Amino acid sequence: MLKLDEAQIQQFLEEGFLIVPKVFECDAFNGVVNEINQMIDEIAFNLVEKGIIKDVFSSSPFLTRLIQLESVYPGFSVQLHTMAAGKLRPELAKLMGNELVLDIVQNLFQKVQKDGNVVYPDIGGHPEWNIRCKVPKNILFDVPWHQDTAYLESGNENYQQITLWIPLVDVSEFNGTLQIIKNSPKKDRDSKNFVYSHHIEKNKDVEHKESWYVYIKDEDLPLDRIVTCNIHKGDAVFFTNLTPHRSLPNRSHSIRWTIDFRYMKIGDPSGFSGLGDKCIPLRTKENRQIPIDLSVWGSEPILMGGSSDKDKEKASESDHAIEGPWLERWIQKPS
Repeated sequence: MLKLDEAQIQQFLEEGFLIVPKVFECDAFNGVVNEINQMIDEIAFNLVEKGIIKDVFSSSPFLTRLIQLESVYPGFSVQLHTMAAGKLRPELAKLMGNELVLDIVQNLFQKVQKDGNVVYPDIGGHPEWNIRCKVPKNILFDVPWHQDTAYLESGNENYQQITLWIPLVDVSEFNGTLQIIKNSPKKDRDSKNFVYSHHIEKNKDVEHKESWYVYIKDEDLPLDRIVTCNIHKGDAVFFTNLTPHRSLPNRSHSIRWTIDFRYMKIGDPSGFSGLGDKCIPLRTKENRQIPIDLSVWGSEPILMGGSSDKDKEKASESDHAIEGPWLERWIQKPS
């Protein structure tokens, strides 16, 4: 098993994040890119069949094709986002269960001592994963400051979860990279499980009316502790479910493609309403690498409620909003 050094583990425990270079070979993403292209084709040819668009731009490069499709069908990127989150496909599953990734995650989870030996927890994949197609100048993919636990049921902040953020291209401030607010070593928050007050972004103003995000106000955050993740394809960022983070606007002329997974301890609650402790078993003491059962995770949509089928039926330019139980959690109740 690959082992992080003590300085890396300590940084993660104290600051809430860790950047690990060269986790993946660049060609490790080829299969996932093929799956993404297949999903793009599925949506595009469906729209052609319905007479909504005329061209699927099949000869366009992966880094720009979605820009052209978005120009003739606003909301195409959102449909792709929801389709990708609905069912786990084989190459994406392979990436989630990557052996080196599981080694790193196992190092970062809190361990226990038993009979003088270090005992690592059994690891599961969280039932939320995302392929993020951040097209330029699209406000729907400018994710505001938040903690991942804010999208889960109240109380789930008491359970450790780890997010893995993987860029499929080199990322910087210019094309909309990830920013993180690192924890203070002084531990100046109310508690180690502190959750900031979040607000519903679509209630903020007309510009954000189609947003499905919740956000933390700038004035509530220690903005002097921002870390901008300017990293390369193949590198990865690991952070906790309590680490505030956001993505910057994409000001380039190509798509910023990223993937994110979440990992949890088997037996802990996932935090999603109705799912309980349901997760994707990936590693136990008896089995270092458990094949993902795609008959469960790749057949029927788990989270997005069949978004791809619904999107194919409605095929509407004006209706591509995403709703979720996290919005109900942060509705401001009258005093």
